[in-house]
Amino acid sequence: MYLEELAKPRVVEHTQIVTPVEIIGYSKPALTVDDKILIDLNYPYDERGVRRCSGFSDSGQSESLGCYDIMTPDPLLGGLLPAYPMAACFVGNGKYVYQGGCIIDGGVAYIIESQGSYVRIDSFSELKATYLPIESDTEALSYAMAATGYSALYGTGILPDTEYYVERFEYTHVEKRGYEYVVRLFDYQLCGCGQHETIAVDVAVSFQGDIREIYRELVFRDDFESCID
Repeated sequence: MYLEELAKPRVVEHTQIVTPVEIIGYSKPALTVDDKILIDLNYPYDERGVRRCSGFSDSGQSESLGCYDIMTPDPLLGGLLPAYPMAACFVGNGKYVYQGGCIIDGGVAYIIESQGSYVRIDSFSELKATYLPIESDTEALSYAMAATGYSALYGTGILPDTEYYVERFEYTHVEKRGYEYVVRLFDYQLCGCGQHETIAVDVAVSFQGDIREIYRELVFRDDFESCID
């Protein structure tokens, strides 16, 4: 695993529901991802306004890319440089950058267009080779999200239908510390039944593109139970 196994993150656990007394919000970067690949493949928008296709097939070179799902990536990946056109690719088996899915096991790879050809990025080492060095806050944010699959959260208020476990809650932000950036992201425990938890995760991104988790803390969970397959 590329998240350095010998450097385990500090884990903070909570069991007591509290009322947050300090909410710290940050501005969301105005980023977009070049959607050219999905536009060229004539993929439609779904109900969320995202270009997406499942089990796709066409007469072009995308047939060999091995995607079960292909879709528009999170716009916050738009800080990656070079700014290649990009699509997210869910892979049911084989190689991928990070693991994802519930009942359907698999993971996420990326398709970029470089010099007129589609290239599949299906490992962290390929992601690192494509986008290093990391030279700004926005690059670090996009890179950390692309490598881990963790989410960014922005806002300034208390979320409804939510049980909080921290008195001081910070939304996503990036800090430069020495020779690396520290990115606050969130790991939503999506799968299974019960109250789904959201974990704050601090991911350190070096200028050379190495990453490691340094901190994990339960911050809130849904105050209702649900089942997600």
